[in-house]
Amino acid sequence: MPKRSAILATALGAIVFATLPALSVERFRPPGEILREPANTLVVATAAEMVGQARIRFEVVEVLSDERAGELTEESRDQQATPVDPSTVAKHADQSWNVRMSPKTASEVRLGSTYIIGISRYLRGRFPLPKWRLDPEGYRLVALPVVGEVVLGPSPDLEFLLTVPPTADGWVPRQTLDHILRLLRGQPTAARRVAVLELFFHPQLGGLLAPGEISHLRSMIENETEETVVRDYLLQAAALFPAAAGPDWVAGSCRTVLRRAPLQVQLGSAVASFQHTVLRILKERGDSGDLDLAARLLRSASPGLTLSALQTMEALNPDGAVEKARHELSVGGLPEQSRRYIESFLKRAEPNSE
Repeated sequence: MPKRSAILATALGAIVFATLPALSVERFRPPGEILREPANTLVVATAAEMVGQARIRFEVVEVLSDERAGELTEESRDQQATPVDPSTVAKHADQSWNVRMSPKTASEVRLGSTYIIGISRYLRGRFPLPKWRLDPEGYRLVALPVVGEVVLGPSPDLEFLLTVPPTADGWVPRQTLDHILRLLRGQPTAARRVAVLELFFHPQLGGLLAPGEISHLRSMIENETEETVVRDYLLQAAALFPAAAGPDWVAGSCRTVLRRAPLQVQLGSAVASFQHTVLRILKERGDSGDLDLAARLLRSASPGLTLSALQTMEALNPDGAVEKARHELSVGGLPEQSRRYIESFLKRAEPNSE
């Protein structure tokens, strides 16, 4: 089974698909862990009105987890905030916040609708500045890696995952898994991303899956209409599950994905990242019979995938990899960088194949 550190390294590549250019994104951790930081507040709130460009006033319905200013540095707490509106310091009973966000997120929020939102009025400082400082522009949405800015449809399952630490007394793994599985069934994309990341960071939950639940997760990974980032992290999570008896269904899903994998992909896209993940996992869990599946991606429009395919092929069947690589060069029509990768591979590997 691949080491978790290797999978985490690859996972960071997919973060770019959810980053927001105007706002900083937290480092890669479970969504609930980030939102439970003392600088953040998680609430159920109603979008009341637009109060500026990409800024919306939210009226609080329920506070799920409050900021804990006492746990921040003295330097941060001693600073004077410059809120955009006096409402930002009202009591919870009648509190509302003017919250800034990216223009894209603002365009998707519907006034009068209720959401789970994660907000913060603190910024991380860099030495020699204090670790935390008040944001002079007031509250902003917290941006989570992979998920994006935290403005989510109301859901008891999300509330549970985002507020209950997995180390808390009385934490029930099966109950947590049930919440994750419900979110993975037909919920909006952002909610499914939250669920799959919690599963990714707590792969021990995979040992509790019933056969029917495994079948559902496998169908999501193999379903080409499912959102690609969800498929990617779900496959990575599955690769970390405790080993189970019987055929390796994770390797089987990799094979299914590769049979259907499109060759025309954009460099740096979510699809390219997913195919990298599939090749890497098959490299660890496949066998020599998977050579042809990996070789399909030698002709990918993404040279990086050509390189990943070569690495997987060599790990599974060194002699066969040389033969397949020679054939692709003879056919021609490869992207220039892909051709160079194959030539470099053959220059290194051919002496060892004799």
